[in-house]
Amino acid sequence: MLVLGGCWDYSKLDLCSYGPNCNDAFGTHPGWTEIKAVGDVVPVDQSGLDPASGAITLAWKPFVSATGEVTAYRVFRATQPGQQDYSSAFAELGTDARQLVDTTLTAGVTYYYTLAAVVDGRQVRLAEDPYSEVKVLAPPPNMALVHRWMANQEMCELMHAATEPEHDYRCRYPGPGSVDGYLDNKSFLIDLFERGCNYTPAPGCDDAVNGCLSLAGFPPGSAVGRIGDVWYSRTSGYCAVKTASGAWVAMYTDTDAGSRARATSNRPGLPPLVQVDQTRAQATCRSATVTGLGAMTLPSHRQQIIAAAWDAQLLDIDIAAIEVGTGLSTSHYCNSKVPSGVTYVDAIIPTDPESLPGTEGSMIHSVRTGGTSTTRCVSRYGVRDLVGNVWEWSSDQLASCDAGSHICLGTASTLDPDNTDWSTLTFDGTMGPGGKAGAADAFPFAMPTNDATSFLVPLGVPIVSTAEPSVGATPIGTAPGQFDPQRFHGDRFQILTDGMNGVPSGPARGAHFGGSYLDGTAAGRYEVVLSPTPQRVGASVGMRCVLAVD
Repeated sequence: MLVLGGCWDYSKLDLCSYGPNCNDAFGTHPGWTEIKAVGDVVPVDQSGLDPASGAITLAWKPFVSATGEVTAYRVFRATQPGQQDYSSAFAELGTDARQLVDTTLTAGVTYYYTLAAVVDGRQVRLAEDPYSEVKVLAPPPNMALVHRWMANQEMCELMHAATEPEHDYRCRYPGPGSVDGYLDNKSFLIDLFERGCNYTPAPGCDDAVNGCLSLAGFPPGSAVGRIGDVWYSRTSGYCAVKTASGAWVAMYTDTDAGSRARATSNRPGLPPLVQVDQTRAQATCRSATVTGLGAMTLPSHRQQIIAAAWDAQLLDIDIAAIEVGTGLSTSHYCNSKVPSGVTYVDAIIPTDPESLPGTEGSMIHSVRTGGTSTTRCVSRYGVRDLVGNVWEWSSDQLASCDAGSHICLGTASTLDPDNTDWSTLTFDGTMGPGGKAGAADAFPFAMPTNDATSFLVPLGVPIVSTAEPSVGATPIGTAPGQFDPQRFHGDRFQILTDGMNGVPSGPARGAHFGGSYLDGTAAGRYEVVLSPTPQRVGASVGMRCVLAVD
């Protein structure tokens, strides 16, 4: 028997010899069920949207005491690891809560939380395991944190693989993107909202009423506006900035980092930044920096899939309805059905601010970033519109597609050297879709007629042949240990290996995901397109940015 500071420690059972608080007695930590962190929401001034405070939300499993009744939980917070003051709790919660919502945050500060139980009036610290202290970065405004422990747990659960809590909840996985034979996703910050065109309101562009909103298809003449003004066309989706030379430069062309940083923003209340190809999308992210952490980047497709995870309490039938998104004015679901409930008008200033991105005549029917129409299209990490509204570029690419064999080769991203997820994949009809003339431009994951037998969960790639067991794919089916096809919710892996619809057969392809306001039931967490060239631009293709923080 070991005596520690006046408390008896019976092999780390939750016992104390005396006193109302006994900090040296330990019980088994039950484990965290939610780690969510969002920054302050700071809309653009002209939007009329309300700001909101950021928050860190933690939830945990119930602690079961062998020696008495658990009557409360105490949470302790510090800004350095292991420095919690156990004589003064940050918060005390009843046993029916088991959830802390902390809004007393400073953006950019890392907080360390631990947990104790109150058993028959005595404070019982929970075991000092590697996961008993959770480290959470308070995100900058308009960003969310996707926490490594939660990402690993959710992905490993989908793969039916046992996690290792002592190693950040990683699990065994031999496939592409693995680290020493494990799936171990790093924490990252991600924009809460799609990147928007940061247009200058009145009296910008010498217009006291409309500012730099326009119905023109191209930027105004050089005599209009001042240097730094940002212009947006509601009929074309073009976004442009007036540079120091006095010329208007559109975001679909090359421009300097300072102009991109001014012309685009993750603040809500803007038309999504569209008409930008994969390369310029990456340049836009690189122009955005987080103080003390560095420049941002386009997400990998793996990060997109992780961040788009739905709340664990939602059923598949609920998720399917949210992704389809009918009646936005009342349902506030995802904008994937040319959005029902939002009125578009052919005027410079829209009557419904949600319709800011487009007009009725243009058929641009995205909704503004962070608006009221899609408030329920939110992932478990607090991220909005990862499904629908506009497609979002990732940094993933294919190296080339052969018109004779109809095979495409994966490659390390030329835009992000850290993204090598697809470097060993071959889209040849055996490992992944491909190998057929005019190869399926719409490959539904759940359709057995398309030959997919298993699913590479971390990368969102269907595997066609059972002859590829080494890639770590999960069988598709309803038996135990399989990936239930209902989870696909109609999503498709779209790949076009041959030259069709204006797409040449040879050059590399870039990936974008999630679907748009045009995609209906197909929009979803796993929906991805590999048919366009990286140079593709369009009014339904946009972006957001991420930054790794581990």
